[in-house]
Amino acid sequence: MRRSLFALTIAVVCVFGVGRPVWAGAPYASRVAVLRGIDRAYAAGQISRGQQLYYKVAAVKRPDLLPKSWRLAFTAAPASKACVTPVMVDAFQHLSEVTPTWQKKIGKLLAPPADLAYHIEATDPFPFRVSYNDQNQEGMAQLILDSAETAYQTEVTNWGFWAPLIEPGEDFFRIYIQSTGMGGGAYTAPYAMNPATDTADAFTYIVVDQNNGEYELPGIVAHEFNHTCQAAMDVVEVTAFWENTATYIMSQVFSSAWSYTMGTFPYFQMRPFYPLEHMNGGNSDMYEYGGALWLYFMEYLYGNQDPRWIREVWEGSVQVGMINEPDYFDVLSDKLQDIGGFDAMVKTFAQYRYFASSDDDGQHLPNASSWWSAEVAKEAQWDTSDLPITEEHPASADRPQPNGCNYIVLDITRDSDVPLSIDFDGQDDLLWNVDLLTIANGQDSTSQRMEIGDSAVGHMETNTTNGDKLVMVVCLLGGEGYDPDTTHWTVGDYTYSMGYLAPIPQVLSVDPMYVKRGTQDQKLTVHGEGFVNLSGLRVRFGQDKVAVNQQEFVSDQEIKVSIVVGATADLGPTDVLVENPGHRVGIGAGLLIVVDDLPADDAGVGADGSAGSGPGEGRGCGCRSAGSGPVAAWPFMLVFGLMWWRRRRQTR
Repeated sequence: MRRSLFALTIAVVCVFGVGRPVWAGAPYASRVAVLRGIDRAYAAGQISRGQQLYYKVAAVKRPDLLPKSWRLAFTAAPASKACVTPVMVDAFQHLSEVTPTWQKKIGKLLAPPADLAYHIEATDPFPFRVSYNDQNQEGMAQLILDSAETAYQTEVTNWGFWAPLIEPGEDFFRIYIQSTGMGGGAYTAPYAMNPATDTADAFTYIVVDQNNGEYELPGIVAHEFNHTCQAAMDVVEVTAFWENTATYIMSQVFSSAWSYTMGTFPYFQMRPFYPLEHMNGGNSDMYEYGGALWLYFMEYLYGNQDPRWIREVWEGSVQVGMINEPDYFDVLSDKLQDIGGFDAMVKTFAQYRYFASSDDDGQHLPNASSWWSAEVAKEAQWDTSDLPITEEHPASADRPQPNGCNYIVLDITRDSDVPLSIDFDGQDDLLWNVDLLTIANGQDSTSQRMEIGDSAVGHMETNTTNGDKLVMVVCLLGGEGYDPDTTHWTVGDYTYSMGYLAPIPQVLSVDPMYVKRGTQDQKLTVHGEGFVNLSGLRVRFGQDKVAVNQQEFVSDQEIKVSIVVGATADLGPTDVLVENPGHRVGIGAGLLIVVDDLPADDAGVGADGSAGSGPGEGRGCGCRSAGSGPVAAWPFMLVFGLMWWRRRRQTR
């Protein structure tokens, strides 16, 4: 049931003209393929900037004006849910970049339609006219009008958004019910600047598709009405912020629209490495709509859960002229000074967005566990058996862009008192932040911040005994002066390493110390101090022809191994090495002696090279290498006896 609800939500969300899932088939592919084809043709120099903007608006309003190769894409599947309002806004914002001829042609396409055959009107609390062509649409028109009045009352009267502009000579703000070419949805189009002011405010209208269902209409209207308010404040603001805001605000006007807003979160969460202001050139991947999550976070944490906080951001971005300064990042930097500024907010948001859907810990955003499939994408997922992890890079397609982040998860599958060492090395001309989240079921999650030096290198150590997983959050910050109007986003690369910070072990002895060449299963016991029973513990020898078959940790002072001694192994002493996790190596120099024939006095070693039993068993004691025990002590006792006997004869 949960899966079907999610699919329904996405289908409904798409009626805002914000996109459609890739599995939705040809209707989606036709419109988006055309929009992307137009952009590719412009990038390749095949069409001018004026043609690019004109054809994209035509793809929404007049596909019959497209060149034949693109026009045919609509023949088989004319209904197509694609990103529509951003196409119209993008064209309007960039009119100054094209020739007067193209300005005139694009302006004509952007202009509102004539009034349709029928209409209903309201003057209180705001003059709206909803016009339509089919008498059977009267009920739909009334619901749109009612929803527009509620949106005005809530967004303008209660929260302070600026009312949409009504062109001189017109008595009403115009909303049309007609085909959008999308099979549903709606769009808002700016079409002329307001000559009465010197600020960047514009006249707009709304087109609502006739195929929308009754349940979707209130949210659709609230979404598009918010766009009209945005255009009345700052029509040149970054397009992604238009959709971030409207997708969030609609759910605050009509609670029934929350499922629509929430349904966009996965598209934002699956690309945490994108810039916050990412916009796919009008060819929506729905990221900008899911960015409502970012606004939800800011309003919750900094805005006292009051949408007026977001309205203040828009109000602060109002500027004279068509150059977008101040932009909404500038306003947020000022509003967030008390918490450390914009970069501080990005660091905090990077942590909060991790705790969504099945990753929710109940300590961060309210009800985040109910957000369907909204877990943030993980760049890598390891567990402690993978340690050490050395100089790993993020995937090239996932490297973070400004104010984007990667999430690297380490599942703690074995308890250990040994600290974990984490190292980071980023591009040194970029601004990085690395946080480490410690997450334990039933306990509060904690975080610690890595100190990053001027060369973008950092190191930290942590204890793994208090958590079920560690999450390394790597963010590339925009820094002071970063401008969201740019679309040439820097991509940052880095490496990271993780490993246990184990001590260097001491290797004191090996039992038995003699091994015979050609032995296939020699049992040995290595004695020492500081052995750590974790992935990465390894016994090896000073020559390749003496190799470990099996290894068994006994204690921090003892490891049992089975070895193979090659028939051509080098004779004589060879080193015994014990490597702790983290490549911490202790060396017992010359402790193992390779021989062709075992010493006759070493009765504790069998003919096959295995440890023996009986009276000679004790002779296998590793203490022999330290100069004690019955076999190792007898030469010294003999010398001492001879010296005593000689001195006694001299005194006679």
